Amino acid sequence: DLVTHGEEDHLWNPYKREGPVDEANRAYEFMTGFLMERPEKEISVVCHSAWLFSLCNAVMDCDGDEELESWFDTGEIRSMKITYRATAAAKL
Repeated sequence: DLVTHGEEDHLWNPYKREGPVDEANRAYEFMTGFLMERPEKEISVVCHSAWLFSLCNAVMDCDGDEELESWFDTGEIRSMKITYRATAAAKL
């Protein structure tokens, strides 16, 4: 979010924690509204392990890959090749 929104974190609320559905929606928006549009063939995404867990379990289809669907350790690096495919919902 820092790249797309600058220094101020408009999503932070010290009185309300982000719920799992909101987190998944934010991850989906990141994938489709930002990452998918990038021209680079290789890019690093650095963030909290909970967000990556949500990304790999609620947003992306990891095809049952237990390594990708498992919890990320602190500072862990994983390489992924991401492809996008059109869905009926995306065509609406």
